[in-house]
Amino acid sequence: MFRACAVPWIASLVSIICVMLILPGCSNQSAPRSTIVVESVNNNGFLNSDVYSLGADEQMGTADDNIPEEAVPIIVRNDPQDASLNVHPNGAFSTVTIERYEVRYSGDADLPTFSAATHLVVPTGSTVTGSLVLLPASYKIAPPLDVLVNGGEIHLNADVVLFGVEADSDTRTTTHASISINVANWADK
Repeated sequence: MFRACAVPWIASLVSIICVMLILPGCSNQSAPRSTIVVESVNNNGFLNSDVYSLGADEQMGTADDNIPEEAVPIIVRNDPQDASLNVHPNGAFSTVTIERYEVRYSGDADLPTFSAATHLVVPTGSTVTGSLVLLPASYKIAPPLDVLVNGGEIHLNADVVLFGVEADSDTRTTTHASISINVANWADK
């Protein structure tokens, strides 16, 4: 029958075959199972951000004047990282929740990074629309933007970073998008 030296060889062959069959199904458990993609910010257009609004009466210095804080639409998609992971909507690891975002500015003015909370739940294979404030009113009443109430324009590039967490694994994920912002005292309509 079998020789004694053949048994270790057969055991080794069976072990190799088992490893080859099992390993393709393994994935990095600390890696996110989802890829968050920003489809658009402000419908892929630039933002004209106003530093001062005259309000309904269109008179300067009256009670209804305000500093606008424009919220722009953002469309986010959740794609499975790897089709072999078999992630399904409403299943384990299938949802990423965007919890906060940062806006980092470059361009004609040096502004600090703006951070804010948000809550966008994005199931796998789905697209979700939310809104973000990209330039807060508090930035518009302080240098260097406050002088724009008297005229002029400042051009900014905004890098928007979304921070999310994957359901069930608590794996952190980030994604980026960019938008141009033109800041001025735009004419009231």
